[in-house]
Amino acid sequence: MTPIALNQLAQLLNGKLINTDPDSWDLSESVDGISIDSRTVSRGEVFIAIRGHHYDGHNFLDEARQKGAIAGIVDHVPMGCDLPCILVENTKRALQTIANFHRRNSEGLVVGITGSVGKTTTRHMLFQMLSGKHHGCESPLNYNNEIGVPLSLLQMTPEHEFALIEMGTSAFGEIEFLTKIAEPEIGILTEIGPAHLDGLGSMDQVIQEKRALLNSISRQGHVFLPWHLYQMPEVREEIQANVFTVGRHENCDVAASNVIHKDGLLRFEVDQFVYEFSATGSHWLNSALLCIGLAREFGFTPSQIQHGLNRFESIPGRCHRIEMPWGIILDDTYNASPLSVRAGLLSLRNVPSVSHRVAVLGDMLGLAELSEIHHRQLGKLVARSGVDFLMTYGPHARYIALGAYQGGMLGSRIASFDTIEELMPILKLWTVPRTAVLVKGSHAMHMEKIVQQLQSQVSEVSWPMKRAA
Repeated sequence: MTPIALNQLAQLLNGKLINTDPDSWDLSESVDGISIDSRTVSRGEVFIAIRGHHYDGHNFLDEARQKGAIAGIVDHVPMGCDLPCILVENTKRALQTIANFHRRNSEGLVVGITGSVGKTTTRHMLFQMLSGKHHGCESPLNYNNEIGVPLSLLQMTPEHEFALIEMGTSAFGEIEFLTKIAEPEIGILTEIGPAHLDGLGSMDQVIQEKRALLNSISRQGHVFLPWHLYQMPEVREEIQANVFTVGRHENCDVAASNVIHKDGLLRFEVDQFVYEFSATGSHWLNSALLCIGLAREFGFTPSQIQHGLNRFESIPGRCHRIEMPWGIILDDTYNASPLSVRAGLLSLRNVPSVSHRVAVLGDMLGLAELSEIHHRQLGKLVARSGVDFLMTYGPHARYIALGAYQGGMLGSRIASFDTIEELMPILKLWTVPRTAVLVKGSHAMHMEKIVQQLQSQVSEVSWPMKRAA
């Protein structure tokens, strides 16, 4: 974190110092860092007491002090607390202010990444690519909201030349708010599709929300997005920055040709150079092209870009391929939307040399009044996708089963369940040797528990696996 004295930090936050005895505390001492988790506070850090849905950081001020915190940032001082504190109106807003202060005093280039799907994969792929030549950081895990973005920015050190900041949204105005904290110089938009409709209301507002990142980039900056999105007037009309488009269209700034996905490898050509990397499906093409476009602006050669692609591995929960003695698990459990489930089904279809393909699909949450329509449409897609068996989990996902049946899939190959405990015995019967299983659903459905139980499954007949070269 940018060095700042405790009394200066209080001024930055328009806060009031409490429990600071001049004879005991050096208010000019520099703060070593910021933490919102009392379990991981390090000596010399300031602990920010954040209120959550199920916790209140003010209850852990004593633990923070025992771990070495030099002060707390609070919206009230609990009775009996003797830790020096900065009293502010809103501790979450204090975290955001500190993050923006740190960002403005950091030299690293900030890249903002958003989209209805593909944010995390693009962010991590880009990090692997840029790290081949430059020192930087990326948002950890799913740190992409009003708390996660500030914490991601606070990772930046003087040695970092770049920071890749993922930005998510569930309500209108969140992306614009996050851009004011992060102040990115480069923006990447991966895709736009139906997601978080319960908070955003309509596809028009989804578009407005996602384009907010692009609109925040100055004329001196750059934005990268797929060709088909840039053809939408409502996406491009307010962009001021330099635009780079990617896709298969010949007029793209980064245009792919001769695209082939086979045996777990995605191979394609850009400007007469052939790239390839391990991928579960061709839907990862745009993520790769977005990364290639930005890496070229950073001065990377095609060979250096390929080296970064060689280092990329999918993140658990994001269509992560897990090899088992009996077959393959595609762990796509982190979240689900209509677009991402379609991509997951494509990945399942592309798994080579299997005898059965099983889709285990949970509820896609956040679709508001359009939920039944999207689930039914997805079911009809399942029926023509080459899936041999469909298993659904949750009340909304039953409409996937209904849509699949209406689309012509045999009822004997469809099963719906309300609990994971009911689902697992049938799923284990369906995972015979040489089976590929896609597990996907919204984060709140905890589909990762299904993956964990599948991983513990032992088959009497093993399937010798061959990894793509």
